[in-house]
Amino acid sequence: MSDKFLNKSVTQINKMFMRKYKDPIKINPEKGYLDMTNIIMLVPKTQEIKDYIVENFEVTERDIPTLNYDDNFGVGRYSVEILKLVNGMLKNTEFEWIEIGSAKDYPITLETEEVKIIVAPRVSK
Repeated sequence: MSDKFLNKSVTQINKMFMRKYKDPIKINPEKGYLDMTNIIMLVPKTQEIKDYIVENFEVTERDIPTLNYDDNFGVGRYSVEILKLVNGMLKNTEFEWIEIGSAKDYPITLETEEVKIIVAPRVSK
């Protein structure tokens, strides 16, 4: 993944999280938005976040994967570049909570009341 893509993604996602929506319109997410590198999926939970993602990111609409962490206990491996991106996403948020899920060779998920972020792992060879 290029540094240019990484920096642009961090900037755009930080802008998304810093926006204040007066009365967000909650939606039931049916699709997620996968980035051009097939590493990060953003699943919006409000119409405003969905509109922001579609307007500001080069993404493909995809089905949201079903992840069951209980059946796949273990340590996941993730790119340091991607974890830097995730850190960049979260440092400007004002969410009351964040739920994190991870397992061996499974995507890591970071979920707030407005968005779910799914990051693909580095799978063992």
